[in-house]
Amino acid sequence: MTELLELPVLDGSRHVVYPLLELPVPGERVRSSRLGAEEAGAYREWLVATERGRYLSVMAVFGAAGLRWGPDSPGELVDLDALAEFMEAWFPLVMGPHMVVSRTLPWNPPVCLVTSEAGLRLQASICHDIAFALSAHIRRAIPGLNWVVWSGRGTRGTLRNVTITSSTKKSPVDFSMQFLMGCLSRYAEGTDPSSGARASVFSPTEWRARLRHFVTESVEAPGPVKPALPVPALHIGERFGPLLGEGGQQEASPEIVTALATYRELGFFANSGSREPHRLAALLQATWEASEGVPMPTLSPDLDAALLELDYERTVGFDVEADVFGGNRVYEAIALAVATIAGADGPGLEVHEEWPGDGTVVLTISAPSGPHRGQFDYVGDYVHPGILELLNAAFATSEGRLWYYDPGAQYIMVVRASEKERQALRQRRGVALEPVAPAWWLEVVADD
Repeated sequence: MTELLELPVLDGSRHVVYPLLELPVPGERVRSSRLGAEEAGAYREWLVATERGRYLSVMAVFGAAGLRWGPDSPGELVDLDALAEFMEAWFPLVMGPHMVVSRTLPWNPPVCLVTSEAGLRLQASICHDIAFALSAHIRRAIPGLNWVVWSGRGTRGTLRNVTITSSTKKSPVDFSMQFLMGCLSRYAEGTDPSSGARASVFSPTEWRARLRHFVTESVEAPGPVKPALPVPALHIGERFGPLLGEGGQQEASPEIVTALATYRELGFFANSGSREPHRLAALLQATWEASEGVPMPTLSPDLDAALLELDYERTVGFDVEADVFGGNRVYEAIALAVATIAGADGPGLEVHEEWPGDGTVVLTISAPSGPHRGQFDYVGDYVHPGILELLNAAFATSEGRLWYYDPGAQYIMVVRASEKERQALRQRRGVALEPVAPAWWLEVVADD
């Protein structure tokens, strides 16, 4: 049964009845992102089920308490400036019985400390009400947005805390809690006797701007022109290609010269023309060092990974934790980059990424080989490892197909090669081009 609280209106003349939200997990666990997989799943289901009926009804309660819901509100969306102005005055008022103003050290500014379990529950409830208002604005611009569980991992497989975010990867819940803490901070500063200021007098401009900025950053720009693809250097030619005609005055390491000779013999670096082997090796070494800021490796497997990546007409590389979410169009970026190395990026190529809102991502590729469609489960902000099958269906030819190469550190390469070239690389350089994703990638997405 929903607990009903009597909370004061802004002018203190009366009370309004506020229905307290009961979170399925403790509020402090949500704030600190310490959720297990089962808790996170239950929390996501609660967000989806609760938001639908909560937003407009609780905004009506806030309206009765003093929120200005007027002509500046766009349709059913509450005006964010008005919401921020109201909360900065009202939230400290309702939290008054549950907090004390204190200083941790004499020279530090005063802070508000919530002292009761009831206060923490009220704070978490209002935090989610603000988050629902923010997500309503974002969802108006991205209709397919939904609440998801995001579980990040570091580059060496270390598990980061599980949290809840919208599919923009920006969490309205986290931001709303920061906003409420900012309201209390301003209130505490206003109670400082040395300032001579009254508790209710402070400027809300900064946080109002932050609310608007949060929503603006969370949505895709309107209009027919799509924003620039967000994943940098997917096509390695953008990073290495322009440098190939510069530098290279130093002598190349003999290990690089020897390895490069094998790759050229097998048909790699076809873009290098008739450059003398030592000269090309020196150019590649200089290119790598200018781009990466570190010496080019001289020992396998790092040397082979560098050479594969430098052949930008054969290879596309990307971090598998690539900020995948609605509006960021990561799958589109990967498909377009792979089309370039496959020679299929001419007229008639179309790539479209869709988010139907059912926990999947749909990628449609119209290529010279015909239309191809793949549907992938949403796996946090990771690229689904099954994308290679769709890319091969769209772009493989009788001369070559696409393979995964795993250089480590959560980075993956898609390499174009024939079966003969693949076998020769394995025999002569120990390079394993594989038709499926490495086990660690499959384990990462299985955990999500």
